[in-house]
Amino acid sequence: MKKIIKNSPFLLFIYRFLNEAVDLERAVRFLPNFGRYLVTMIKYRRLGRRPETGRFTLFPKIHDCTATTSADPHYFYQGVWAFKRILSAQPSRHYDVGSQLDFVRYMAAVIPVVFIDIRPLELPLANLTSVKGSILESGYASNSVSSLSCLHVIEHIGLGRYGDPLDPWGSEKAAAELSRILAPEGRLYLTTPVGCPCIQFNAHFTRSPQQVIAMFPGLKLVEFSVVTDEGKFVERVDFSSVADSRYACGLFVLTKPVV
Repeated sequence: MKKIIKNSPFLLFIYRFLNEAVDLERAVRFLPNFGRYLVTMIKYRRLGRRPETGRFTLFPKIHDCTATTSADPHYFYQGVWAFKRILSAQPSRHYDVGSQLDFVRYMAAVIPVVFIDIRPLELPLANLTSVKGSILESGYASNSVSSLSCLHVIEHIGLGRYGDPLDPWGSEKAAAELSRILAPEGRLYLTTPVGCPCIQFNAHFTRSPQQVIAMFPGLKLVEFSVVTDEGKFVERVDFSSVADSRYACGLFVLTKPVV
């Protein structure tokens, strides 16, 4: 069934539209999962209540009993990939623009991190400085940041998904800003969907690796790795390996040459 939906643009749109309104997979599982919840609750009550535990109240969590732990392969691998490389480079301070908070906060446990986002983080954490800024206008001086990451962000810019201005050239403008603030010999750790070029409005752009590199004309590629369509993490591959991909994740290390 899922294969039929994926191969039909119309059915895929309907599925995604409905999934935004209702989590379809959870909706399908609701009745059997809720039935299991009721059965286990009754069985537990029959085992007898320990009075020292206080009141017995209901707090249904019915979707957590699964055969495997679900994870998005892009986000699962990209954080580890970037974390290892940043630690290996040993920067005195690392800057991140809009990446997943789990990555940012774990990085802050070992290196001082400045987190730049249009929605600043309000939770205080040692070694983590949250700064309100935009990937289009960070507020930092040119050539000032020697260690910089932007993981699974640039593909959203210009589509209005997060309230940003609609702009067909949004990703290119974001790339120009990242390039501008990166210091000579600095490292930019960038991830973004790669494969057959397309726009999936208003979720993201998918670009070929060559198109991604073309957005950074002043930078040099140091490494290209990938998370494949099948969710396999492969380090240091050729661009040709994702030529026919639909939604792989390109992991780029870029540097600014000294002029």
